[in-house]
Amino acid sequence: MYAYSLFPNRLTVEDKGTFNVKLSPELSFAKVISFKPGELGVEIEHRQAFPIVQSYGAGQTTAVWEFKSHPAHPLDGDQFVYAIIAALPGSGGGRGSIEFVVTVQNEFGPLRYGIPQEEKRHTRFTL
Repeated sequence: MYAYSLFPNRLTVEDKGTFNVKLSPELSFAKVISFKPGELGVEIEHRQAFPIVQSYGAGQTTAVWEFKSHPAHPLDGDQFVYAIIAALPGSGGGRGSIEFVVTVQNEFGPLRYGIPQEEKRHTRFTL
């Protein structure tokens, strides 16, 4: 069995910003006479997309979604993901299990949380 399709595949938040570049020649003579012939400048707008949800493993036996918080899209509330599971042609089905693992980064480093061992028997399925 493998993950045929994953949803969402990728969700992004776009940040926009601008910066200015100016070229202004100035000639000074003996700290008394100064001359500024003009100023040439341009304002450049840039956009950058930050992935907040990214899936990995479509077409493989292990699928993973990575979530990252962003000020424009905090990870509050429920988050839903979907996977379409398929059996290999000619296999006649298969058995699988779902594992839920959350890794949280804090000041002490990454902390990993998962389903208690005694509850994992409820995450098995047969196709």
